[in-house]
Amino acid sequence: LLDCRKFWIDQVCVHPTNAEVKSQTLQAIPAFVAQSKQMLVIWDDTYWQRLWCIYEVAIWVKASSAPQAIRFVPTWMPLWVLSSF
Repeated sequence: LLDCRKFWIDQVCVHPTNAEVKSQTLQAIPAFVAQSKQMLVIWDDTYWQRLWCIYEVAIWVKASSAPQAIRFVPTWMPLWVLSSF
């Protein structure tokens, strides 16, 4: 069997300027998170300033069967390190 991984990247999926699309996407976050086995947060100094980022982490902690399966990686971390997650 092939190992099929799916990724949802909020910075790409949450529209920054179209309020209607952004609202629809934010309403769908619980469904994306509920289907996830782990969460990787690639953060910078502005991460906790975006409400939807806090929302995603809160949903993960509340809905996940394994809340400890969340990883926080700073943006300055070399990209090759991400292959270990």
